[in-house]
Amino acid sequence: MLRTTLSHFDFRHWPRSVAARRDAALLLLGFAGALRRSELVGLRTGDVSFQAGADSEPHLRVVIRASKTDQFGDGEVIAVPVGQHPLTCVPCAVRAWLVLSSIEGRPQTMAAARNLSAVSNTHHCDQPWPDSQADQPLLRRVYRSGAIGDGVLSGSSVGAVLERRMSAAGMDPERFSAHSLRAGFVTTADAGGALLTAIMRQTRHRKPETVVRYIRHANPMAGNAVKSVGL
Repeated sequence: MLRTTLSHFDFRHWPRSVAARRDAALLLLGFAGALRRSELVGLRTGDVSFQAGADSEPHLRVVIRASKTDQFGDGEVIAVPVGQHPLTCVPCAVRAWLVLSSIEGRPQTMAAARNLSAVSNTHHCDQPWPDSQADQPLLRRVYRSGAIGDGVLSGSSVGAVLERRMSAAGMDPERFSAHSLRAGFVTTADAGGALLTAIMRQTRHRKPETVVRYIRHANPMAGNAVKSVGL
């Protein structure tokens, strides 16, 4: 569903490409990070960084400063690896949005948008990332003119973006809410054979039974245990 939705994004034409870059980062990061909407909109530019050291696979490091499961406010860290495809690569999507949102001035932003369009079909997350020392909200409002506001998005905006983008891709918006990103990750990861412990590491759930309640298989044969008993 995400691939279909992203294929309808206009990354090439100004000013629609600016909102497209933000929404791609929002949807992909919310899904792959299994983030609650409050965690997603609470991210700041300094909370995301690309790690490409020799001691680990290249990945996006995400620091979650405040979370429902982090009662002492110590902060939690999750990792999102480089995607198999540029369209759904989370580090690429986040970098593209950071490039645009870190630039001031319409001509400069338009030029950056054109450059990003030229590399849309290739990975570019391993290229230099913009300086994030400004430490401002990661996901911000985008105006019709292509201008980027300073204020953070509200939690309700996550669901609104998801519903609007899914509808534009021909899907029923009534089926989706902001929680669909987190629940959808659990369901998809489970269907793909991920261990429950690995899913919990990404969702940061403390109880397995809570994660199991998220799994929503439309196909009753998906992961059916009877197939493994040798009948």
